[in-house]
Amino acid sequence: MTFERRTVLDVLLLPVGSLAFALLCWWAVYAGPQAADKFEARLERAARAALSGQDYEWAQIQLNGQTAVLSGIAPTTELRNRAIQRVLTASGAGGGFWGGVRRVEDRTEIQPPLTFWHFGASRDVSTIRLYGYLPGPDARDRMLDLLKDAGFGPEAVVDDTRFADGLPEGDWPGAADLGVSQLIRLTRGELDFDNKRIILQGQATDQTILQSVTQKLTRPPSGYTADVRLTGSAIWSAVLSGDHLTLS
Repeated sequence: MTFERRTVLDVLLLPVGSLAFALLCWWAVYAGPQAADKFEARLERAARAALSGQDYEWAQIQLNGQTAVLSGIAPTTELRNRAIQRVLTASGAGGGFWGGVRRVEDRTEIQPPLTFWHFGASRDVSTIRLYGYLPGPDARDRMLDLLKDAGFGPEAVVDDTRFADGLPEGDWPGAADLGVSQLIRLTRGELDFDNKRIILQGQATDQTILQSVTQKLTRPPSGYTADVRLTGSAIWSAVLSGDHLTLS
């Protein structure tokens, strides 16, 4: 058996030819004059899909080559940052060779934070409605998980909340969890958060539940106050105002 002797020129031309072929394929797919528009359109479709959810209705996106221009008025700083990250990763890692968005040019504005925070929830026999403001998607998802664990699935929850900055200091998540977890124990009720004041009113036919709910709210998280007005049967009611509990 004999082997053909390769010359130095053969050894050099083989890898160079392979590299040239790879570059030619890359140029045809990603960088050629006919493919450039298609490539940019593909990136824009992917970026728009990444921002297609309800949380990002405020966002507008435009592609300039591999640079994405993000604009709009974001409800919170957190949502602006999430939108930027979604666009950056919508088409992969990005970069000159692998394709994808190289950078996001941020032209967004942020809504001013609220000076008065309001969040509320109401319950009838089978439905929970959430309204007012939450600090972001994580707070909303946490609230929906709490309701789901209590037996209120997506079909039983009406979510009319919006997002905003300006959350009061202190354990607001703990206070919100406390208020909603007590509201869902009632037959009917209304829960309101006015800054750091928890207002709960409602009705339940079980006097043990009424007493338990009232007791739970006598010790809200630090910095918060609770006003509770509950009714049971026609002959029994409980009213909590600050540190004063009145049974009648």
